[in-house]
Amino acid sequence: MRLGFLVVLTLLVIGAIIYGLWRRRSTMPRRRRAPAQTRARDSDPAPPATRPPHGLPPPSARPPVPPAGARQGPGAVPGTVSGAPREPGFADTLVLSTSIETAREAAASRTATQRKLHELALGVAPIGPFPQREHAHIVNAVLATLEDAAGQSRYLPRRPSVVPQLLQTLHDPQASGRAISAIIARDPALAADLLTLANSAWYRSSPTPIESIDRAVAMLGHDGIRSLLSAALLQPMFRMPPGPFERFPQIAWDHAAATALASESLAALAENDDPFAAQLLALLVGVGGIIVFRVTLDIYANEGSLRPSPEAIAMLIDRQAAAVARRIASRWELSERMISALNDQGAADSTSIALLSPLGRALLLGREIGALGVLAREGALPADEARSKALACGAAPRLVERIWVRLVRTI
Repeated sequence: MRLGFLVVLTLLVIGAIIYGLWRRRSTMPRRRRAPAQTRARDSDPAPPATRPPHGLPPPSARPPVPPAGARQGPGAVPGTVSGAPREPGFADTLVLSTSIETAREAAASRTATQRKLHELALGVAPIGPFPQREHAHIVNAVLATLEDAAGQSRYLPRRPSVVPQLLQTLHDPQASGRAISAIIARDPALAADLLTLANSAWYRSSPTPIESIDRAVAMLGHDGIRSLLSAALLQPMFRMPPGPFERFPQIAWDHAAATALASESLAALAENDDPFAAQLLALLVGVGGIIVFRVTLDIYANEGSLRPSPEAIAMLIDRQAAAVARRIASRWELSERMISALNDQGAADSTSIALLSPLGRALLLGREIGALGVLAREGALPADEARSKALACGAAPRLVERIWVRLVRTI
């Protein structure tokens, strides 16, 4: 009995061992084949239709492609789609490159255009390097005077007492034309300047002369009067008695007016910003240049032993016109946004316009386009070359074409 039990137990153990060996044998081929299949799958070339180009991730790793017609918002991650339509901005009209090389090339182009304008206004071509050793003390005296020139009645543009009330009324869409005319008429000098400008080539829109403030308000409307007001306030600053560089005041005014026209269009159509603010800043920068010019000539006259240097005048205007305009803007208590736009004019030489404020960009490019328009009108630059440079300034070519047509008709 005991022997039979041992035999049965032995047979069960042997059967269990045999069964285990069989199970192990049956599963081993699968474990060996799995790595081989994986290696084969990884080493097989992708079919021609799905093989990604060299250097690109496979399709599954790429971001989704926006559907046709989708707009990507500024600052969006490439491959993502902006959910809601946004306001038109400079991203629609510029390639906003932050490349240092691109910024340097753009600054060099603006500098070359400005130098041509100086040569035209000062009657000297070409303008050479600044004579630093002989005229350094003149430059230092000019810089010291400019620190408080905005506070001197000799240099600071007047701001009539009616201006704050007039601006407030012009911002009121319910204000009547008669109310606007009554405010302007309280300042005879302002009214005379406004009528003179309303009949000038820059602002006149009909062959019939405008002989009354009422008619000027009726024809130009609120926006037109706002634009004309800033010009009427500042244009008298460009009048100077005969003296050295007698063409400078007129060329400076033409450039300021052309810049105002271009900047207001860029602000409204490219930046969705206030065109009146852009126009006023353009004229203020022009006034800043005139003040630098007048201060420099006064310092030379007081010194007596040196003839005014065109190179010194050009250098000082380039470096100080926007700074003087900023001091005037501060005294007039203009907004921080407008003062920031004036600060941008100095920063543009060392940074990309992508980093400037929207109003600062509109003003900067408006100054370049306005200068090219004046150069073309005066024959200092072939019209086709000036137009090509304007189209390459950075703004949308279609927008520049519209501005250029207005400039050509005006100047």
